[in-house]
Amino acid sequence: LAAQHGIPIQYVGHDIRHFDSWPDWPNFAHHHRPELLFVACFPLRLPEALLQWPTRMAINLHPSLLPRYRGPNPIFWQLRNGERHTGISLHRLTDALDAGPILLQKRVSFPQGASADELDRLLAQQGTEALCDALCDDLCNANSSQTLTPHEQDSQTATYQPLPRPEDYELDTRWSAEHAYNFMRGTR
Repeated sequence: LAAQHGIPIQYVGHDIRHFDSWPDWPNFAHHHRPELLFVACFPLRLPEALLQWPTRMAINLHPSLLPRYRGPNPIFWQLRNGERHTGISLHRLTDALDAGPILLQKRVSFPQGASADELDRLLAQQGTEALCDALCDDLCNANSSQTLTPHEQDSQTATYQPLPRPEDYELDTRWSAEHAYNFMRGTR
């Protein structure tokens, strides 16, 4: 889609821990600053230089309705807690993990018995549509005050979960059969 509209994209890759030592990085970063940096469900903190690289903003797609379920594996914890709904959040990247101002959110129901791959595809599709909608609204309203206006997250309702440990995969005998089934299918 970007190519069809003449929008250049630079894929940075997964190994960003040492990006500033890439042979071409200093020259590339200085002469090829993008307007936007988009990250989808990336479980690591980005270096400050990478956050400051875009001329407008760095955006993350996170698979929960922030500020709840911050952290590297929110789908796991939502399934573990028996949530029936999830969502996606587009938020500005900041130094604090998953805590940046929210640009757009979309609520999504968890399909019964969905596999991890099915959930990933569903949330990726919803997130892609939300990003396209947000960017289209932003471009169409470039002279308006309605362009990608972020709002701060409520830190009082924020939750953070770490990477799951082996014992976090154990079923709780108090769960309903539906909860256990959805958890097993979604985290297998």
